[in-house]
Amino acid sequence: MTLQVDLNPEQELWLRQTAARAGVDQRTAILEVLDRQRAAEDPLAGLSDDAQQLREEISRPLPAELHDRYCRLSKRCQNETLTTGEHRELIELIDIIETHHAARVARVLKLARLQGAEFDDLMQQFGLQREIH
Repeated sequence: MTLQVDLNPEQELWLRQTAARAGVDQRTAILEVLDRQRAAEDPLAGLSDDAQQLREEISRPLPAELHDRYCRLSKRCQNETLTTGEHRELIELIDIIETHHAARVARVLKLARLQGAEFDDLMQQFGLQREIH
């Protein structure tokens, strides 16, 4: 399906910056935002029933540039030397990282259901930790 969307200048700037930080083109960035929203509404919607594909998606790391930028900004945050723009960028990166983690966890859940396996066992197998506070 082809869909044309008119963005205001602020939305267009955000999209360009988001795509650049993620190392993808603008079309891919928009699709990733849609996928994140869809996953937030129903974490298992649209996930493959192919166990091997799920395993590959669970194992797929964040782009190295994104991880490196997050580490640099986190260090600056700890040192209390972040600019306002960097602070906004760090928050956006945290959202991307958390969304990536949530997508991986959803795929683990789908895989557990497909294989009749224990969720916690698969989480451990993929090196994912359950957050309990």
